[in-house]
Amino acid sequence: TVTDTAGNVATLTRTVNVVDYLVGINLTVPNKTVYKYGEELDLSGIAVQKVMASGAKVALSNSEYTVTGYNKLVIGEQTITVSYNEISKTFKVNVNNYIKGIEIETLPTKLLYIEGEDIDLTGIKINALLADNTKQEISSLDEKLEVNPKTNIAYLENIIELTYTTTNTIDDLTKDFKVTFNIETKKKLGSLVVLKEQGSGYAHEEFTYGTILEGENEEELDVSNTEVKYQVLNENDEDITTQGIINVYQFGTLF
Repeated sequence: TVTDTAGNVATLTRTVNVVDYLVGINLTVPNKTVYKYGEELDLSGIAVQKVMASGAKVALSNSEYTVTGYNKLVIGEQTITVSYNEISKTFKVNVNNYIKGIEIETLPTKLLYIEGEDIDLTGIKINALLADNTKQEISSLDEKLEVNPKTNIAYLENIIELTYTTTNTIDDLTKDFKVTFNIETKKKLGSLVVLKEQGSGYAHEEFTYGTILEGENEEELDVSNTEVKYQVLNENDEDITTQGIINVYQFGTLF
């Protein structure tokens, strides 16, 4: 409206449109931000709003925005990007490895035992088999590793079982992973004296806590097809002597 000096009034009317415009987005991150290797992205709980210059906030449907940056086959922290009309917000997720089994890569040095001995894992190499097909060594001293049997090995015991207990599993539940290896266990003798006839007398060799096959002086005593007298004492020093023609291999079958 315009008024001149004479008091004349002129009015001009124009119609205009005030248009709101986008200034940003609001993001509520999903409920789940920690994943196991190979697990699909879960967007449950996510919410995205567009923010207008007027201050208005409008919820967006899942089809109106994009979510990028997730790789289920990459271990570690990842940045996930949510985008709408060239405006983006980000959030972090973590992808963790987990154990799917165990293996023995290298057997222990000691595989031959005398009954009553304890298992010696020196030299063993145990690996956890991970979901991404990598391996992680497990210490033989790890408190989560159980050896059965571990002490006082019984005669003829030949299988040792290793059990690794962990919650680092696909579902975070406690699980026992097992693997075995074989040993050989011989009879424990109190003492063994072999008397070999030599002329009018006898020479003898004594082997303690073992069999004639394990005697340190085995190479010095040839008993193959030789008539000998020998005395065997068990752990209680009870005489369980036998007499006859023996050789190294036959003797091992007497017990």
